[in-house]
Amino acid sequence: MTQIVYGKNVVLQLLKEDTKVYELLLMKGIKDQRLVQMAKAKQIPIHWMTRDQLDKKTKNTHHQGIAAVIDEYRTYTIDELLASVPQGKNGLFVMLDELEDPHNLGAILRSCDAVGADGIIIGKHRSVSLTPTVAKVSTGAIHSVKVSAVTNLSQTLQYMKEQGYWVVGADLEDA
Repeated sequence: MTQIVYGKNVVLQLLKEDTKVYELLLMKGIKDQRLVQMAKAKQIPIHWMTRDQLDKKTKNTHHQGIAAVIDEYRTYTIDELLASVPQGKNGLFVMLDELEDPHNLGAILRSCDAVGADGIIIGKHRSVSLTPTVAKVSTGAIHSVKVSAVTNLSQTLQYMKEQGYWVVGADLEDA
């Protein structure tokens, strides 16, 4: 399946990397010609749209006149996350419980990317998933920080302990 992501930084990051972009959606009159040149160099079809058309297509008005059609963001199993840690390195994972705001997840992805975290673990239920808004706020970090969506956070913590990981917790209330 595909999804539409939007925002100048997100789309630029996609074009710089080897991410498969099926088509570029640009608002008529856009001034930044780098995107057009990069898309043409990669033979990515460009569809020119009015603001209203792009608003409807992205289901958002904060697209900056730029959107791309890509594959849906992939989540990883916990074993894939653990296996991705380089040999000899202590892995660093951030687990988030009941995080609902996509802006917060995007910001946390940016922070995890900045500190070199190996991944984020979220719950499949009662948590935000990887959405175009998360991608835009993450400014590209969604492509470099792996995310695992698990059914049971408590069991996942126990499993990680059994694999030799230490657990440190923080809570805003009743800490």
